[in-house]
Amino acid sequence: MKIPGTDKLGSIARATANAVGDVVENVEDEAIAVFESAGDLVDHVRSDMHAVKVHMDEAIAASLEVAIEHLHIPEPVLAVLRPMQAFADIESCGGVRSNETITQAYAGFDQSFQGYLGEPAVANWTTFGKYASHQAGEAINQLEAILAMDPIKLAKIVAQGPEKLKQLLGEYAAPLFHDASAQAHHHPIATAALPGVLTAYYLVKDLVALRNGLVETNRAIYHNFGPAFQTFLDAEKAGQDGVAELKNQVAAGKIADPGGLLVEALGDYQQAHALTEQLKADPGNQDLAAQREALVARANLLIGMHEQYYVVQPHFQGEFSRLSALVSSKLEVQDANGKFKLLSAGQGNWADFCTRMGLVECEGPAGSNADPANGVLSLVDADGKPHFFRQAAADQLPGTIIDYFTKEGTGAPAVANMAGKV
Repeated sequence: MKIPGTDKLGSIARATANAVGDVVENVEDEAIAVFESAGDLVDHVRSDMHAVKVHMDEAIAASLEVAIEHLHIPEPVLAVLRPMQAFADIESCGGVRSNETITQAYAGFDQSFQGYLGEPAVANWTTFGKYASHQAGEAINQLEAILAMDPIKLAKIVAQGPEKLKQLLGEYAAPLFHDASAQAHHHPIATAALPGVLTAYYLVKDLVALRNGLVETNRAIYHNFGPAFQTFLDAEKAGQDGVAELKNQVAAGKIADPGGLLVEALGDYQQAHALTEQLKADPGNQDLAAQREALVARANLLIGMHEQYYVVQPHFQGEFSRLSALVSSKLEVQDANGKFKLLSAGQGNWADFCTRMGLVECEGPAGSNADPANGVLSLVDADGKPHFFRQAAADQLPGTIIDYFTKEGTGAPAVANMAGKV
């Protein structure tokens, strides 16, 4: 039996179902459209973020000009914000080129002294000097390369911190970065609008000071020692008294030897040469061999003291001294036997004469630069006052110049260093 109205209800139900289906389809379509719009929005956001980053990079570069024109950053900030004007004003003969000339000159002197002192092999001061000069040249080359970089590129590297900077400065990166960063933090215009720029500014100032200190010291040592060594060797080669001729040049004011250490040291080389001749007739005489070795070691020490006190120490002033203290624990010298680590962390400041030499000041007799009886050496300061020194205690010697001379100056290490090329 058919219930009245069921057809109508069925029609309504079907119509409702169809309507719901249409709604569902519409909802699905709208949902898909929303998701597609969301995807487009994400793409737009990503694109906008990239554009913002590019814009920020451009803004950083533009802010440099703003800094120059409106913020009045003090000189020589242009060495950072524009191509290195301050660096361009440095001597026309670059530090790297002059260092190469000096290093090769030391290598030539080393060969000459090796021939003069003869066998058995014993290292003279220029054996060590050629490696020390070469090491200085490596540092100068590294510093000049950084100073020649595009300043904005350098600022961006600096902004990424010491680990990134390590690619340029190696082990020196961390102490120099933190020093420059601390200076930048206290600058009156320190602002996020110049990320890395102020730190780079102070870093460049530090690097210029280090570079100039190394170049000037390297040149000063050679300008003092070159004429002295050449005078001595030329006279000895001609059969004359090299020490007497050196004294003449010192007296004439042509060679500086304020403490008399150069004359005394080359006198020791002269005596060692005489013992070499005696050893040719008596090669098994161990006493003569020991005397000869001791004379050369003492000569090396006296020349080292002259170098470090009269020539180098005056350059350890101001920023060069401060920065040398920062990097003291990172210093090393590379010779034919490998890397020789200099002062360890906490051992002291390389800018201090006694610390880097391995000496302590003490009381001693006047009128002598060396007292073999008690191991006292003396120097005369600019006022004519003598200062006396003896070797530091054993625990203070590692990484000092005396330690280096002792370990690398005789036997197999000396042979390798004398044969080594730079």
